[in-house]
Amino acid sequence: MRPSPQNILSGVLALAAGLLVTGCFVSEQPMAPPTHQGDGEFSLSMRVGVGSVGALGKSATITLSKLIIVLSSNVNDTIRDTITSSTTPVLNTVSTTDQTVSKNYNLKALRVWKIVATTKDLGGNVIHSDSTTMPALQAGDVAAVNLSLAARYGMYTANFTSLPDSVESATPSQPKQKLNINRLQLLVDGVSVKDSTVSPGPYYPSGTPISLSYDYVLTGKKSTVSSGTSQDLYAVQFPTVDTGYIVGENVTLRSINGGASWSTLTTGGTSKSLRGLSFLTGSKGVIAGGSDSVVIRRTTNGGSSWTRVLGTNSANIVRAIHLVNDTGWMVRSHVSSLTGSYQYYVTYDAGATWTPTLSQDQIYSVRGVNGTTAWAVGPAGKIRKNTAADGFFSTVQASGTSRTLRSVFPVNASLVIVVGDSGTILRTVDGGSNWTSKTSGTLQNLNSVWFLDAATGFAVGDSGKVLSTSDSGNTWSSETSPTTANLNSVNFFGGNGYVVGAGGTLFTISGSHLVEMRAYGPLGTWNVANPLYSGSKYINTVSGTSTTTVSLTLQWVGPSSGTGSITATLGKVGKITVNGVLPGTNLP
Repeated sequence: MRPSPQNILSGVLALAAGLLVTGCFVSEQPMAPPTHQGDGEFSLSMRVGVGSVGALGKSATITLSKLIIVLSSNVNDTIRDTITSSTTPVLNTVSTTDQTVSKNYNLKALRVWKIVATTKDLGGNVIHSDSTTMPALQAGDVAAVNLSLAARYGMYTANFTSLPDSVESATPSQPKQKLNINRLQLLVDGVSVKDSTVSPGPYYPSGTPISLSYDYVLTGKKSTVSSGTSQDLYAVQFPTVDTGYIVGENVTLRSINGGASWSTLTTGGTSKSLRGLSFLTGSKGVIAGGSDSVVIRRTTNGGSSWTRVLGTNSANIVRAIHLVNDTGWMVRSHVSSLTGSYQYYVTYDAGATWTPTLSQDQIYSVRGVNGTTAWAVGPAGKIRKNTAADGFFSTVQASGTSRTLRSVFPVNASLVIVVGDSGTILRTVDGGSNWTSKTSGTLQNLNSVWFLDAATGFAVGDSGKVLSTSDSGNTWSSETSPTTANLNSVNFFGGNGYVVGAGGTLFTISGSHLVEMRAYGPLGTWNVANPLYSGSKYINTVSGTSTTTVSLTLQWVGPSSGTGSITATLGKVGKITVNGVLPGTNLP
């Protein structure tokens, strides 16, 4: 009998509580400074937890082939040990109950040892991994270490529910047409992971749920990247998958290889504290800032040359700038003062020229969804909305807070998210007529927010804080972060995320996958091109639970005279989230 998810979780948590990475070193005598290397050995007692994850539901069985432990010293001593189902101790490769793998090793003293443990499946894929480092010990000492192996993959199933049997034409004289679907397809990040035709056919029966399972989807991870500078970085944007830009304190950077490496751009004129940027393509965009004068520079050739399109000699700075096609907005304000009036500007030619509109409130962030609808936020809970092409931002909206608001992201004309000081998160679903405060779980200042689609978003802030949401900003979860530096900007292109902050901090976030679902087939006498229905959503594999379900509606892509939709459900039916646990492998 399979244990219930509640019993499984209780067992996993109980196991994980005892499997934190530790360094319990026991010695009868105080450690003396080493005099030379190589004399004697010390004993290492290792324990690796293998826990039940019977809550995973799959149509196939995933079997672990081995647990590999590699111990290597700082003077190139190496011990490699493989634990399988036929060794002592034994690894139960299809276990659905908790297990512990323990083994003792005698290692040479007076060396620093690194310990790496991984599991592999029958295909040689690394499923889990973890590592730790042991300090140099004296001969005769005893050390104990526990490793927690973190899962690298999520496992999913997609369900097509209630396939309709017909669609109705918008033309009154056209009779209702039978809907014949004979092929369903799933793609992850543009790669087909499941392409299923009905058997025996010829068409899938209407009203019958159809499930397509797939696995080995890499979970989210964060990787630190060298920016090549120690200057504070304030904004990052990738207008294409390969080309990205960063601006900061007297520095402008560009990458042409997806953020793997960065080069410094010469923008002309004196160095400036650059606070904002906005690119429409990989080659055309603007950067903005100032410290002793306002500066906006524009490039149309990827930063090879720059044109100064706006400048003043007063102690002002541009804190907010954003382009939407040819229309864009910018706010010029005093470097230090948070009171008084601040000049707003609008462009209608993609930043080539800027026209002042009027003086308004101090603003830290501005962003639009089209040439007329945009929001601007700033100190004292200020939210302004622009509803015309004039760039006046004349509509003041009640935020319900007096805290400083630092970033706004309108997902569309209705759903808008704002973040700010002391963990403030505000959300509206009606274009700002009503704003509600959401629990962030942090008191750190949040400085930037970005959404991949209407469901998946990230926010970053001070002390390395990273938050994510998978339900349109209604609830937020804290993510692990590779840094404690203050984070100033987050940006995504597709499922690839980039975060910048103080002291040249730059790291990437991956694991938010674009999942596409398509339905194909001939449609009666219309004989339309395939697919008939298509839909997509970014799924963040970092947050959520094993029971998370994300609804995805496939939109009609057949003839323009037809109407209809298929409601499909993409369910997370397997994800390892508890440290100290290896995957249960007999997945029904």
